[in-house]
Amino acid sequence: MNIDEPVYSLAEIAKAIGVPSPTVHSHMQRGHIQLLGNDMPSTGNGMPHRLSLRSARYIAVFEALLKHFVPTKHANDAAREWIYAVSYTHLRAHETSLH
Repeated sequence: MNIDEPVYSLAEIAKAIGVPSPTVHSHMQRGHIQLLGNDMPSTGNGMPHRLSLRSARYIAVFEALLKHFVPTKHANDAAREWIYAVSYTHLRAHETSLH
């Protein structure tokens, strides 16, 4: 599976991370979380956004930080930085002789 392939809806991500779907939708509408990379915005009324596994992980980290009272702006920045840092480090690790 390609981690950046947009295959999940916000509702599917919300269910997987145990956060009410309206909460995740509200964070998206308010700009607290954004579409990343290859994510596909909704194509019309009632049609869902399609998000990647990377974005699902970003949203999961963001929501977990909010539960621990991290301010929204800091939670967003930290989640994005962590998701991209972990992914980049993981990709770079495959360039070494250890893998």
